[in-house]
Amino acid sequence: YRASRSIILDELSAFSELDPANIAPADGGFYVYVDLGENNVAPGLGSVAMCKALLEEENVAFTPGNDFEDPSGNLGDRRFRISYAGGIETAKRAMERFYKFWPTWMERVQAAR
Repeated sequence: YRASRSIILDELSAFSELDPANIAPADGGFYVYVDLGENNVAPGLGSVAMCKALLEEENVAFTPGNDFEDPSGNLGDRRFRISYAGGIETAKRAMERFYKFWPTWMERVQAAR
């Protein structure tokens, strides 16, 4: 799991729009928790929409944060989880596809602002 975790963390560091302080590797879990931040979301385009689009367009399943945050706030729709329980090759492919998807996501967010 360490290798998969390292792959995900290393790849996320290439996303200049993601603040490294908003990337939290779990201690004892099998996931990395990411906060998209204010600039990478727009009305109707939060982590739920991003995860849905990523799944439909790139066949990569990340988990929106709305299941892990207080429902009375909006942090759940800014955050998502990336599991590293699937193994090294799965982590590599998922992050390659996420990296490919990211610019299209940012275009959508900018257009919605």
